[in-house]
Amino acid sequence: MKRVGKSTIVKQLLEGRNAFYFSFDEKKYANTDALKRVLEVFLEEADKPLIALDEVFRVEDWAGVLKRFHDQKKAQFILTGFSSLATKKGLESFSGRMLEFYLPPLQFGEYLELKGETPERVSLMH
Repeated sequence: MKRVGKSTIVKQLLEGRNAFYFSFDEKKYANTDALKRVLEVFLEEADKPLIALDEVFRVEDWAGVLKRFHDQKKAQFILTGFSSLATKKGLESFSGRMLEFYLPPLQFGEYLELKGETPERVSLMH
């Protein structure tokens, strides 16, 4: 789903690791050449990094590009984006090589808990 904190969680997960993050949110980067260049730069910087690619599903042939790098064991990947039919098509290439997580939006009580509040302390009436 959109706007549930996927990018934030991934960035927190990458802290202190041999890892990189790149977002394909902007249309000018949502192409195969940009994806290849991003991977080349990250691989020049580190040996076998963990690479998080946000909204990579916007790139045509993203699966073919990543599969090549993955099969050569040059990197591990975390892919984030909202669920759609387009993502499922590419994910078929990684059958047996991936773990998939669904991140639903927080319930109001969960949000309050993260903020250190309780429902009793929050007044919805002014």
